[in-house]
Amino acid sequence: MLDMTTFEVRTLIFPTDFSSSSSTAAKVARGVAARFGARVEVVHAWMPAASVLLDAAYIPTPEDVVTFTERLEKQLASATAELGLPADRVARHLLQGEPWRVVTAFASERGADLIVMGTHGRSGLPHLVMGSVAERVVRSSTVPVLVVPPER
Repeated sequence: MLDMTTFEVRTLIFPTDFSSSSSTAAKVARGVAARFGARVEVVHAWMPAASVLLDAAYIPTPEDVVTFTERLEKQLASATAELGLPADRVARHLLQGEPWRVVTAFASERGADLIVMGTHGRSGLPHLVMGSVAERVVRSSTVPVLVVPPER
């Protein structure tokens, strides 16, 4: 059980998928970081895409991966700047792997005190088909998770 009388946040993990839901969560992450003087580790996890059709397959070339990675690095830099925190209190990490696994492992490795992340708020069939990274993080994380709903 989390003891709220001694709860402190020194290291906060902020996973982003660059969506409007992540932008909403960024505001909360910034507020928590300001309140506690915490360091924020901004994380984007991605998996190289491969497409398989009935009679063909597309596997990205190394050049495709480099181009895509450069684009992700720019988006990650923008998401990090959006937090508006001093450079010594924020770091960004572009990691490969299944997002929920990457986020939970990274938070554990860093000894994080809190994960602040957005959710898209899907329900019904879209939730069933798409799943929820936030839900999987909540279910598997050993670190407390603050899930921020999308602005409506």
